Amino acid sequence: MLRTPNRLCARDGVFALADDSLTGARLVLLEDRDGDGAACGAGEARVFYEAAAATAPAAPKDPEALCMPAEGVFLVGDGTDGRVYRMEDLDGDGAARTADEITVLYAPPDGEPLPRWSCLALRGDGVLAADRARGRVLLLRDADGDGAVSPSEASVFCGASPSSPLLVEPRDLWVESDGGVWIIDNGTNMLYRAADRNGDGDALDAGELLVVLRSGAALSQPTALAVVEGARGDAPALDGLSAHSGDAAGGDIVVITGSGFTPGTMVFFGDAAAKVQYESAEMLRAVTPPGSGTVGVTAAGLAGLAFLADAWEYRGAALAVTAIEPREGPAAGGTHVAFSGAGLAAASVWFDGIPAQIVSATEATLVAAAPPHAPGEVIVLVADGRTEVTLAFTYIGGAVFVRGDVDADGKHLINDAILILSKLFAGGAVPACLDRADVNDDGAVNIADAICLLGYLFAGNAAPPPPFPEPGVDPTPDTLQCP
Repeated sequence: MLRTPNRLCARDGVFALADDSLTGARLVLLEDRDGDGAACGAGEARVFYEAAAATAPAAPKDPEALCMPAEGVFLVGDGTDGRVYRMEDLDGDGAARTADEITVLYAPPDGEPLPRWSCLALRGDGVLAADRARGRVLLLRDADGDGAVSPSEASVFCGASPSSPLLVEPRDLWVESDGGVWIIDNGTNMLYRAADRNGDGDALDAGELLVVLRSGAALSQPTALAVVEGARGDAPALDGLSAHSGDAAGGDIVVITGSGFTPGTMVFFGDAAAKVQYESAEMLRAVTPPGSGTVGVTAAGLAGLAFLADAWEYRGAALAVTAIEPREGPAAGGTHVAFSGAGLAAASVWFDGIPAQIVSATEATLVAAAPPHAPGEVIVLVADGRTEVTLAFTYIGGAVFVRGDVDADGKHLINDAILILSKLFAGGAVPACLDRADVNDDGAVNIADAICLLGYLFAGNAAPPPPFPEPGVDPTPDTLQCP
């Protein structure tokens, strides 16, 4: 019955599943009515909504986000038109088809990029909507009670603030009873927790969006989130710290006193997680992570959070970038880009919103591998969760090769010079990439290229021009072909 299921939600024993069938999008309801632990019996699986059967003038064609705010009521985020729809069976036929039964709860403003909804979750009297196209989570509230959320009633809850970590592709949400929100991000490959600590209705301020797990620590490509209910015990409380400042590189050992601590209690300095050793319900021992400036300290457990504002001061330079080298690289990616400055040890890098792999990092220098991207200039973001720096990087189109490596075996040997001479004087095969054989980069392949390569190999002469010795694109345009 199911073809391409992609989103699931549940309420009171009824599971709703968004599915793409041969006839278009639909919503299937599953319910174990006979108590056998499955929904395979007669009447236990039924189609509640089918795009092909809908008579409403506006209806979802690509349901990618789903939640159930009340029994028999469904909210559906459409991944194509950017709308959020409300569905309810009003005529008792077991389905939603008509204009009264399918209404638009929220439509994005004209002229703005369309959101790509990946998850909907209830929070208080509103709905959180994860927009993976713009790296943010919106809060939709029907404040005037007219059955729809206007653009003025929609606000950014988290993910669009320079004072908090960057969201790239929020994929799944889970809301705690106290309003805290856990977020899986498939772009940064991180797990976050957002909390509105100052009561202003969002989690955009410093310390309100925390990185719980970083990419590579335990996550590689997270896509979904589930939380086991039934946390026991009191929420943690914080009394104080044994010290209040330390090195920007981290590594200071701090004794944290309070109550309600468990072996699973996490501690954050700013938005960065510390290594924690559980001593007792009243004491933790933490090793500070790298950071900069003055930050708050958070103790987080399944039963709640505790927060001390401006509790820790990092001594040392704040994040700053004074140079980037190189400023361009091939569209195929892989260029090792070096950033110089200060406070770089704990920084992350994004090229046009795409996270880059960190090759190495110290306080003064960070090296990141540029991800693949279409040719053109992009914005590079360097951020540590408190400070953001933007720079420019240009992706260059064209084939990627190493000059002088004529046979493309990854080495520069006498064989490469022989291949050039064979082509010129013995009717040898023409190299597939003539740019590889243009050793002196004069736009032609001739005996001078073989002499140049042999001089480099055996006489200590100058190395061939770029791209050399790392792969890259030809920085000087010519008519030579390189497929």
